[in-house]
Amino acid sequence: MSRRNTPSTRNTLAKIAFYTFVIAAVVYLVQAILGRLGFSSDVLSAMQNAVIILLFVIAGVLGWVYCRNQAFLLKVFYFICVAIILVAVILPLV
Repeated sequence: MSRRNTPSTRNTLAKIAFYTFVIAAVVYLVQAILGRLGFSSDVLSAMQNAVIILLFVIAGVLGWVYCRNQAFLLKVFYFICVAIILVAVILPLV
C-alpha cells in the first residue's frame, strides 16, 4: 500500500476539507452581517477570494485522489477541468 492511500492521509485531507469549509462559512457569515450593516471592506473580499481558492484546491486534491487510479481519459478530463478553472480564475485578473 502506498503512503498516499493510508487512512491517516485520508483523515488529514478530510480534516483540512472540514476546517476550510468551516472557515468559508464564517467568512461568508461575517461578510453577510457586515454587508447588512453597510460595511464593505477589501479585506473581506480578499478573505472571500482566498476561501474560494482553498475550496478549489481541496476539491482538486480530492478529485485527483479519486481519479489517479482511474482510466486515462478520466485523468485527461480532470486536467482539462483544472485548466478551465485556472483560466476562469486568472483571466478576470488580467
